Amino acid sequence: MNFRTALTRFALPAAMAVGCLAFTAGPAGAASVHPMSASTCGSTYCISVVGTGLHVNSVTITKKSGTLSGFGYVLDTTNNGTIGYWTTSAKVSGVSKVVLAVNTNFPANSVLCGGMTTNTLPGTYAGRACIEILA
Repeated sequence: MNFRTALTRFALPAAMAVGCLAFTAGPAGAASVHPMSASTCGSTYCISVVGTGLHVNSVTITKKSGTLSGFGYVLDTTNNGTIGYWTTSAKVSGVSKVVLAVNTNFPANSVLCGGMTTNTLPGTYAGRACIEILA
């Protein structure tokens, strides 16, 4: 499994833009690549992705400083514009990490973003981290 930090802005299909989703450019540079896993950070949150090939088993969300509160989420865009959304079923408070089981195969160049939000609905996510899955 190879990864790269997401560096581009994504246009969402009109039907998906209702939730005011906005993907912005991440910091320049590549994420650390390790066999079957990779990690990267946004301005507030960090994600660690574990999988094999183009299959993602899980995504772990941590905070650069302090503990997590709210609902953990993982959002993806694939190279054909499809969006998937995973979230915790319960609100957490004061935890050091959140692990979401994704267990999904993605097309090459899919981008996964993760972080914390105040509700379980898709919306604008400040401080998220994004990583691109490469073939």
